[in-house]
Amino acid sequence: MTGEAAPLGAASVELPNRRATRRLARRIGAALAPGDALILSGPLLVALLVGVSVLGLEWFRRTQLPRLRFGENDAEYSAAMVASIMVFYGLATALTAVNVWETNVRVEEITKLEAPYQPKPVLDHG
Repeated sequence: MTGEAAPLGAASVELPNRRATRRLARRIGAALAPGDALILSGPLLVALLVGVSVLGLEWFRRTQLPRLRFGENDAEYSAAMVASIMVFYGLATALTAVNVWETNVRVEEITKLEAPYQPKPVLDHG
């Protein structure tokens, strides 16, 4: 039995044999050690993403960039955007620092309250 016909209205599609597909997957899995999948797929995925990025960059530089015209107003707009983004980054950093400081103060207060109730270490001077 090589496959089954699945009716889809007027047309029928030949489905692959599930047992054969499973056997092939087992053979491939048996040939690879458990860690080989990441060793192979990691660099392959990185290479694929870098390749797509480089091809996209080349396409943009050849087809789209010559059509764009930059002027003085664009530089002023970019400078204003960078300045406003830096303000937001500064605010986020300041709020994070305040939150960490307040958490540190609360932990210090809790530690001072609990310290008298902690058991004392027993020292054996014998």
